[in-house]
Amino acid sequence: MISSTNRQSAMKKAALVLTVLLLGTASCVLAANYVVTGQATATVATALTVTATQELDFPLTFPGQPSTQGITHDDSTGIFTIDGEPGAKIITTFYLPEYMTGPGGDRMTITFGATDCAIDTSNAGTPAAFGDGWNNQNPQDLTAATLGADPVIGSEAPGNNTRIYIGGSIYPSIVQAAGAYTADIVLVVAYAAQ
Repeated sequence: MISSTNRQSAMKKAALVLTVLLLGTASCVLAANYVVTGQATATVATALTVTATQELDFPLTFPGQPSTQGITHDDSTGIFTIDGEPGAKIITTFYLPEYMTGPGGDRMTITFGATDCAIDTSNAGTPAAFGDGWNNQNPQDLTAATLGADPVIGSEAPGNNTRIYIGGSIYPSIVQAAGAYTADIVLVVAYAAQ
């Protein structure tokens, strides 16, 4: 015969085992995890390409006689072509020479005036037939503040490009050495904040 004390002790043990089983099951349910996967997406714009399409080419020049090459001559205006994401804003900066170097290291002054640059975003213009954008600009100050807005990559077919036309003036001295003279005109282009 089981005494009432043993019965109570057996019931306590059974209750304890039942409690442990219930808590163990409950903790399994409470500890269950749900895993969800989200996505991160991005689209990178077309890379910029900049090409010096045509050199700024001055005509035959004589000692002591300055020569100016404007931005409206199809065969001699300097042309840079910028390709990239259609309609994207760009920042353009010229690094312009002060001299051209010729035979024996002889130097000739070259300058760029306040109207010696045009930015054509029409994708269809030429120096002689300017399309759309900014005409007669200072190549040394092509900032959005000066232009009123950042230039953009042309958005019309077929090439989605923008062209920058540049002219300038040279000043040969009266004893300027005869021969060919060259100078680097550097254009740096980057995407602006969109």
